[in-house]
Amino acid sequence: MRVTHRPLRKRENTRQRLLDAAVEVFERKGLAGARIDDVVATAGFTRGAFYSNYSSLAELLQEALLYRTVCVLRELREAIAATKGPADVCTLVEIIDTLQPHGRTLYILSSELALHRIRNPESPLDVEDDLVWLKREIAEIVGSVLGQLGRRPTIELERIADMLVVFFLDSVFDEAVLPKGAERKKRAFPEMADITIQAFSEPIE
Repeated sequence: MRVTHRPLRKRENTRQRLLDAAVEVFERKGLAGARIDDVVATAGFTRGAFYSNYSSLAELLQEALLYRTVCVLRELREAIAATKGPADVCTLVEIIDTLQPHGRTLYILSSELALHRIRNPESPLDVEDDLVWLKREIAEIVGSVLGQLGRRPTIELERIADMLVVFFLDSVFDEAVLPKGAERKKRAFPEMADITIQAFSEPIE
């Protein structure tokens, strides 16, 4: 008898379409404004598809954030790996800066999840494992970048990664709220990333 994986693939495809729809809906309406019907309508499903995969919109938000983060980190790794010629801080910072549109989405989703956790401390959602994984992944990318620059960290990679993430998200916020052409808006992330890398790493001799 031939084994078929169609049910599994179908379930995976259903979840991916729900996640894509969730990212769109949460970015537009937030967790408080979103409805299950919004998500399933955007995905082209009925409510049954939602309840077969998730128990709440908050759970879907958490998975949507993780899903989007994985996509962005993969894109970042590929862009860094494709860098041609001698690596320098400016080139690598420019690559990261091109992720600004994705950064807006991640900023909104992560803020929505954080606000949910603050307002609902009794929530069963467990985000600790996701945070540990994210810190490790970003630290690994930072280590790779430093290696391309011929530098090594002078403090823990995760601490450098934390600082870069804060500066990146701050620049996303500035991009959204400051007037076009504002000086801080134009220089914030590239400048702070360069300062951070220079301050907390040293040339490999």
